[in-house]
Amino acid sequence: MNSGAREIRRWTALVLAGTRPGGDWATREHGAPKALVEFCGRPMLAWVLEALEKSGVCREIFVAGVDEDELRKHPSLAPWAASIRCFPAAETPSTTVAEFLEGRNEPVLLTTADHPLLRPETIRYFCERARGDEAQVFVGVVPETIVARAFPAAKRTYARFREGGFSGANLFAFTGTGGGAAARAWREVERYRKQPWKLVRALGLFVLVRFLLHRISLAEMASLVSCRIGVQIRPVPLCDPEAAFDVDTQEDFALAEKVLGERLARAQA
Repeated sequence: MNSGAREIRRWTALVLAGTRPGGDWATREHGAPKALVEFCGRPMLAWVLEALEKSGVCREIFVAGVDEDELRKHPSLAPWAASIRCFPAAETPSTTVAEFLEGRNEPVLLTTADHPLLRPETIRYFCERARGDEAQVFVGVVPETIVARAFPAAKRTYARFREGGFSGANLFAFTGTGGGAAARAWREVERYRKQPWKLVRALGLFVLVRFLLHRISLAEMASLVSCRIGVQIRPVPLCDPEAAFDVDTQEDFALAEKVLGERLARAQA
């Protein structure tokens, strides 16, 4: 049996669709939560749910931050109301994830609603490489060279290592072993998601200096963070540049909508 076959309907997926405390560009510019902003004719959340469904790896999908009444209000989301389970969002994304993971023993796939360029094949590739006998937490990353080649004008956050820079892909896998420890790991990683050097600083001055000088590899850093947190974390490099493109700003929104529009046009040609 090939690895893809083993992944069929194995994962419980959680999509973070809430709004951070204080709001964001979507609430200011569109007067709606980011997950429900119209994107190429449908709420952004719909594109993520479709990618998860088409990936074939999810046996169940939860959405945190949007309730069933909100799903039913949108024609393109209404069909999901019967099959998607809603989970209450906590004050912060890290707390929401921690509460969702606590006590769960099944593999959990985590992504966000502001990831409308996510492809089903990218989800499958990531899940095929998230093996519980290797680690408890897997983090999707995309090399800077791949992202910059596809989106030269886009502003992304990179953590730089000996082999180059990497962007997060808003794809995480928790393999189901040690739910409480995985929840603690998520809190630690999410807290420093935009300032990775602060997480590195907690590992000691020597490690921080090596990181700032780009003399530590991604795998070595993952090993050091794993030791500190008490959970084995493994990065999963992805070759899809669009996997690194979450929609954090109005400028991101415009570019991502253009990219998806072009992708849809090619599919119809």
